[in-house]
Order: sequence, then structure tokens, then C-alpha cells
Amino acid sequence: MLGWFNRFGALAALIVISSLICLGAYVEQGQAEPISQQRILPPEPVNFCDASQIVENALEGIKVDAGIKLGPLQVYPLRKRSLNQARDVISMDQALEKGWLQIAEYQGGNVSTLEVSNTGPKRVLLMAGEVVVGGRQNRIIRQDTLVPPKTSALAVPVYCGEQQRWTYGEKQDFGSGGWVANPSTRKAVVGKLSQSEVWTDIDRNLQDQSAAAPSRSVQELTGLEANAKLIEHYDRFIEPKLPAGTVGVAVSYRGKLIGLDVFGSPELCRALVSKIMRGYICQGWQDQRPKAVAQREIVKLLEMIPDAAFNFQPTTGEGCSATFAVAGMDGELLVNNNGLVHIATLD
Repeated sequence: MLGWFNRFGALAALIVISSLICLGAYVEQGQAEPISQQRILPPEPVNFCDASQIVENALEGIKVDAGIKLGPLQVYPLRKRSLNQARDVISMDQALEKGWLQIAEYQGGNVSTLEVSNTGPKRVLLMAGEVVVGGRQNRIIRQDTLVPPKTSALAVPVYCGEQQRWTYGEKQDFGSGGWVANPSTRKAVVGKLSQSEVWTDIDRNLQDQSAAAPSRSVQELTGLEANAKLIEHYDRFIEPKLPAGTVGVAVSYRGKLIGLDVFGSPELCRALVSKIMRGYICQGWQDQRPKAVAQREIVKLLEMIPDAAFNFQPTTGEGCSATFAVAGMDGELLVNNNGLVHIATLD
């Protein structure tokens, strides 16, 4: 018991020290006042919609395929060929590759906000939990945000994902981190926990996986040898075999469903599923023995989601955003006039 207490106390002390360093790092050299992480932005409107009906229409008829072994995880493809409600939506990575998307520090630097511009003709999904790297520090997208075409200087809420850096590196703008954060961090994001709670989770994962991370960046988890090998295995042997019409995935660990994502089209799913799976891989699972969950449990969850109580939240982007809880899991959804864009649940 004493050993556990000492380890816990050491972790708590590390978190406190890291937080103080991070807060102090926001004071640039020569400035008397800290860069305004306390700056309160104007409230955004809350858009309401008949989310239950939209979600029910989208999830109805989804087929759950047999699980595919991925290390200690089981991955279940979710198929619905006719689901095409997000046909005009592309991913952040696709928009960056085309040169349509620019992600920059908001007004020179605001920890909880980034500025996004989209010069392209397509809507762009910034997914809650996606990691972006660059700027003064790496960030994590705070909520699903749909960036309309021909949009400039959209304020997008984020979390800090790198505690001990507040200086520009090689580039001032941001690029893709290539993944969606690991499930525990992503759950904190979807649950809208505080910044300090997100830092606590990142620190715990870095420590548990013995990651050398001088700036306490969540991005360091993707470079660990064990994680990198399993990511390569997924890219080479599993993703190419996902069946046509895959619109999402469910994932289980030790016989328990731990997460589910559904997108509004197979194309959008294909663009983002590898980033999601990188996050699952980088959780640092202790038990390496895979154990499946009954497919009927996934079907039951899909049937329960439309009846959840949706808590609509402000969004700077297009569409209707809400959080919810179902079957002991936290969830978030984003819909627009065309229907479902993305829905996720995390245990």
C-alpha cells in the first residue's frame, strides 16, 4: 500500500510541477502579462435539431462484421453501403494535402483556441481528439467541428497536448499529428473535462509506457517501438482488408466494448479510420490476450444511441453538435442538413 501511495504521490507532484511550468511557459520573454489563456471568446450559438431521428436513420441497418485481432484488441467493421450523408465532407488530412486548410495560432497565441481557414469547396471535419502539431505547442481538437467551404479565421476550441512548450518550432502553422489521441485521452476530450484533467491523463500514459517526452507531448506515444510496430501491422494487414461499405468500427478489449465510431459515408470513414486505430494502439494495454465481445452487444448499442438524451453544445462550425451518455459510455455526435457526419462513444 505504501509503495502504491509513493508512486501516486510522485505522479501527482509531477503533474502539479508540469502544470506550473506549462502555465509559466505562456509568458513570453519580455512580456509583463501572460498570453491570454484566460481570454473569454464570445459565446457561440447552440444549434438544435432532431438528432434522434437523424441518428436513427443513419444507424439503422448497419451490419456488424466478425472481429479482427489487432494485438490485444478486437476490431469490428461496421458496414452500410447506402449511408452517404457526409458525401461532401473530407478529413483534415485530405484538406491539408490539397492545400485548402490552414491551422494557425489564434491571434498570436491562445492555449484553448486555434484559427482555421478553409479555401476549398468541401466541408472539412476536424474530429474531437485529433492531434495537430506545430505552432507554439501541439494541440488536441476539443470537439467535432465542421468547417464550411470558403471560410476564414474560424475559432476552433482545442486542448493543450504538450505541457512544456510555448515557443514556435520549425513551422508556425499546424500540420496533422497523424492520429486521434488514445482512448483515455479521447474520452476526457469527449467528456469535456478540464485542461488539468487532460494533462493528468496524458502524463499517466507517458509514464505507464515509459515514454521519454521532455515537453510532455502526447505525440510521443506514436513513436514508441511497440506502438509503431502494431501501427505498421494494422496499416499493412488489416486496413486493406476492411470490407466495402465500412462506415465505422467498434473496438473491444478483454471482452468489453471500449469504443465505437460511425461516419456519415464510407469515404469519410476510410479517410479517418487509420487515425482512430492508431489511438487505440497507443493506449499501452497491459493484458495482451485478445478476447472478443459478442457482436449482438454492438448491435444493441447502435439501437440504444438514438434514444439517448442529447445535450446540445455550442459550435463554431456548421451543423448541430451534442454530447450524450449511453450504456455507461460517453458520446458525441455531429450532424448537418445532409444528415450524420460523425458519432462516437467511448468507455
